[in-house]
Amino acid sequence: MDWRKRLRSSTFRIAGTYTGLFSLSVLVLFSVVYLATVRSIREQVENEIRAEISALATERSAEGLAAVAETIARRVDGDLSGARLLLQDASGRVVAGNLAAMMPVNGWIDLPPPEDPLTGRRHSEHVVHGKGRVFDDGWYLFVGRDSHPLRQLREIIVRGFLVCGLATIAVALLLALATGERAVRRLRAMSVTSNDIIRGDLSRRLAISPRQDEFDELARLVNAMLARIERLVEDLQQVSNDIAHDLRTPLTRLRQRLELAVLTERPGCAGDCPMAGEIAGAIADADRLLATFSAMLRIAQIDSGSRRAGFRAVDLSRLLQNLVETYLPVAEDAGHALHAELADGLGITGDAELLTQLFANLIENAIEHTPAGSRIEVTVRQNPEGACASVADDGPGIPEGQGAQVCKRFVRLETSRNTPGSGLGLSLVAAIADLHAASLEFADNRPGLRVTLRFPAGAAPGR
Repeated sequence: MDWRKRLRSSTFRIAGTYTGLFSLSVLVLFSVVYLATVRSIREQVENEIRAEISALATERSAEGLAAVAETIARRVDGDLSGARLLLQDASGRVVAGNLAAMMPVNGWIDLPPPEDPLTGRRHSEHVVHGKGRVFDDGWYLFVGRDSHPLRQLREIIVRGFLVCGLATIAVALLLALATGERAVRRLRAMSVTSNDIIRGDLSRRLAISPRQDEFDELARLVNAMLARIERLVEDLQQVSNDIAHDLRTPLTRLRQRLELAVLTERPGCAGDCPMAGEIAGAIADADRLLATFSAMLRIAQIDSGSRRAGFRAVDLSRLLQNLVETYLPVAEDAGHALHAELADGLGITGDAELLTQLFANLIENAIEHTPAGSRIEVTVRQNPEGACASVADDGPGIPEGQGAQVCKRFVRLETSRNTPGSGLGLSLVAAIADLHAASLEFADNRPGLRVTLRFPAGAAPGR
């Protein structure tokens, strides 16, 4: 199975759907965890800021501004966590801290990043988030944190979730594809068996695994159905064969008695008496009936598929060349021109006797059902898909869309009602073509009829 078919398969679509849903679930889970984590860290930072402002305010009330300034100086000198503090007097002069003077603001604010002294640029990742407090005497206290460490932590969380999420999705996709591939293998095995059944081997059955899953349940039901169909077909074939055998025997005896009657009852007028003419007509009718029953038995034997076991390499070019040489005098006697255009050395695997009968029937049909002066052409060539053979004429042809109809047993078109035949010739052709897995096509030859058989590439010997 190529990748385009695999992508269109239901198992791949199901695997893709479930992988997509799983990926969406992972994304939603990641978003929830990420937002909850960031919110929790932010709340923790803000709680620390509140606690520090409260502690500094308490220290101011208890020990004075000098003690607060000394505490802030120690805090700034020994801090590695990105703390930002500011203590300025009522005139806006910075008393302590690591921030420049600012407009006093009560509450939470985000300070823009400081300018780089070398480049003069501001680094957006160094935004300071903090809280300010204006005292009654105009002094101002600000406590904040550089957001860069928090941003780095968020990036680490995102990268970790991306790596874990992608790995999880990849594993889920591989598992889904493996599950789908197992289903595809089961379906492929069922398809191979089904094709064998379609070609006539009703004894084949779908394999049942020890897993006893839904495929096995389906296979069990299909096998029961196939067993029932096989019994019905065998019974029908047996009835047809029995009828043909049972009727052929008395017909053969009847013919023999008619011949004996012509020779013994009126030995002196075997060819002149009116009775002899009637008996000869009855013998001809018996011969046609015997030919019909023989054709029915032949078709039943072919439909059973038993002849497939005897397939051998067949030189199709030589087989058709011999047939054309055999029927050339017959065609000339009927006033037809029989031509051949045959590629050399084109071989297939099949039953030479049945293939000879197939093409002989087609050539005989062309001779019998076309007016004198018609041209009959037999061709064979090699296509990329396999061998292609055809028998064409420029006679009246058949109505469009009647190709499948004329292959049915005992079906004869109105134009051929007055010509000899039983209506089984093309049925035999179709049965032999089906046995060889060849497609049978009826096309307008403009004018006339072109019957084409396309043998699969696998039918070539040695492949």
